[in-house]
Amino acid sequence: MLNYWPEETDRPEGAGPFRYIAIRMRKRQGEVFADGNEEKYFAVASNQWEWDAVRLLEWQREKAGTIEALHDVLKNELAAGVMPCGRLGANAAWLRLAVMSHNVLTAMKRLALPEKWLRAQPKRLRF
Repeated sequence: MLNYWPEETDRPEGAGPFRYIAIRMRKRQGEVFADGNEEKYFAVASNQWEWDAVRLLEWQREKAGTIEALHDVLKNELAAGVMPCGRLGANAAWLRLAVMSHNVLTAMKRLALPEKWLRAQPKRLRF
């Protein structure tokens, strides 16, 4: 791990250093990756110092793919996939309404509905 303070002037006071975790991936049995390398390197930057490296990597990998699921719900179930007109302002308002609808539905599922409805899509909630 490496202690590093970014040279950003707007960094909050007392934010402390970022924690960098380097990951080296090797193909099994000496195979090479598509780009011809035998190893690939990745890094995860975080300000979370309480967790050990394994827990932090597990949490980071759990987050991977969640934005695609959100895009799917917005586009296919909350009408954000087809904009109403060719005007930027109207389309921006349309997208904001879809995102606000998603946030309200998520809050409703977590605060007011039984646990079995937590993973329900908006279409299922509607019917």
